[in-house]
Amino acid sequence: MFKSGAMERIAASPSEPDLKAANALEFIAREFVALQEERHSADYDNAKVWSYTEAEDVITRAHDIYPMWNTVRDSPLAQSYSLDVMGGR
Repeated sequence: MFKSGAMERIAASPSEPDLKAANALEFIAREFVALQEERHSADYDNAKVWSYTEAEDVITRAHDIYPMWNTVRDSPLAQSYSLDVMGGR
């Protein structure tokens, strides 16, 4: 895929911080999508009755992804991801 020797080596064996950032970003993205779906349900599904426990669980999940984001947000992968999400590319 890559012609450059350096890029080929990096792609073949990413560093441990890159793998940690990738795993964290995957989790954050999946949680964001799930939370967005919960929000749509809360806003538009009038048949859904939310218990206090269900609402608290969703709020806790949203709250819990912030520390994870803070650990990876300065990584090059997270910066690239942020630009992609905002349509900067």
